[in-house]
Amino acid sequence: MRVNRLSSAYATNENETRGFSARDRPAGEILFRRARRHSRRVRLLRVAIPLVLVIGIVATTLAVYFNPLRVLAKLPASISGLSVSGTKVTMIEPKLGGFTRDDRRYELSATAAAQDVLLRDVVNFEEPRASMEMADGSTINMRAAIGTFDRKANVLTLRRDIVLTSTSGYEAHLSQAVVDIKNGNIISDEPVEVTSQQGTLRGNRLEVLKSGEVVRFDNGVTMMLMPEGAPSNVPSNAPSSDPKVPQ
Repeated sequence: MRVNRLSSAYATNENETRGFSARDRPAGEILFRRARRHSRRVRLLRVAIPLVLVIGIVATTLAVYFNPLRVLAKLPASISGLSVSGTKVTMIEPKLGGFTRDDRRYELSATAAAQDVLLRDVVNFEEPRASMEMADGSTINMRAAIGTFDRKANVLTLRRDIVLTSTSGYEAHLSQAVVDIKNGNIISDEPVEVTSQQGTLRGNRLEVLKSGEVVRFDNGVTMMLMPEGAPSNVPSNAPSSDPKVPQ
């Protein structure tokens, strides 16, 4: 009778142990799977985090290197708006200012300016406007339909419908002009017409050197003088001073 009880107790304990093992097996598998997923995530993060850092550093370096506004880095500048299309950046109403080699003030602005990030030293202007202080204290104001500014050479090239007006009473019309901003030179190899209170001067080449200290006309120069008392060809908003005729 005692043997049977021991057998029954042993059987009961064995069944409970088997039942407990059967119940614990799924929980162990779940823990193992969780640990394995955690290990995979750790390995992935070990690769992903350095990769993201490298990509960020490279992207930042490229952004700084190809930054289109680096063209304005050496000049005081203000820009009201930017738009990007492909590799071209368009700046709305850019304005630049500075001084020539002989410390004369100049300013440069435009309706819009476009730059290709692959050509960082060249800016294309739409309706550029420029002003330069001359050696005699007067100011030459320039405007054109289009223009190109070479930052490295510090040269502004104007094209189409160019008008130069001077506060000393001259107005010149050209189709092409190269403005060396730093040296204060303006050179045109195309026909030019200059009007003043004294008459009209035409030539096929113009040189304004050393901020106006030298003004030279070349290649077929003609001049028509206005009689005293005749209506002036100079616009009504020009000063009434009596400027010297350029030689």
